[in-house]
Order: sequence, then C-alpha cells, then structure tokens
Amino acid sequence: MRTLIKNIKQIVQYESTPRPKVCGSAMSHIGTMDNAFLVIDDGRIAAVGPMETLAAQPLGTFDSEVDATGRLVFPAFCDSHTHMVYAGSLEIEYIEAAASSTRLAACRRPTKRSCTTKPCNASRPWLPTAPEPLR
Repeated sequence: MRTLIKNIKQIVQYESTPRPKVCGSAMSHIGTMDNAFLVIDDGRIAAVGPMETLAAQPLGTFDSEVDATGRLVFPAFCDSHTHMVYAGSLEIEYIEAAASSTRLAACRRPTKRSCTTKPCNASRPWLPTAPEPLR
C-alpha cells in the first residue's frame, strides 16, 4: 500500500544525512523540514521532501492521500523513556494485599529491600504515612 501525506506543516526529526545513533549534547538538536510531503510504501518511508518538489518527483500512484495541512508529522519518533525496576521479591506485599491489609499499611512495615527499620515510605515521600490500623 502506498500513501502520500502532503502539505505537512513540519516534519519533526528529519535528517538529510541519517546518523546511526545520537547521544549526549547532540540529542538537543532535532532536525525539521517545513511544508513537506512524505511517501509511505508498504510501511516504510519511501520519499520525503519539500512540497514545491512533489510535482517533479516520479512517485507514481498512491492508494491513499492524507492532507496534513497545519499538522506536524513525527515519522521517526521513538518514545525511549524508562522506568525504575525493582528486582527483588514483592511477595510479602502481595500476600498482605490479598489478606485485605491496605497498601499503605504494607508500606509501614520494615522491609528487606530498604535494609532498615524505617518504614519504606520514608524513601518514598510522595506516600502519606498510613494511619494505625483499627483494632
């Protein structure tokens, strides 16, 4: 399937010369192209360029056309965010949750993961201190 996206206000993350990787301070530069077109052929970018050159391109026919007037296109966007990972066992916390104790109550008990007798929410200031359980 061939798709033409035309009248793109701006293509973001465009590079005329692709780089194998970008890191460090080079990540602060994001290349763009204004007033552009993009051709997708079977899920891959086949052509890209300024709109004024589209008529001169020997691109053939398209199965669909998208008019992206006033819109941005991010064809190379990669969401590379990360999450902190805890590699230890949370088995005790799951057992306590299954026994109907509250999550905050589970956080008040000392844990092996913090190697301290402080409640684990001491290292997680966004958690409120749990009230004492009703007896």
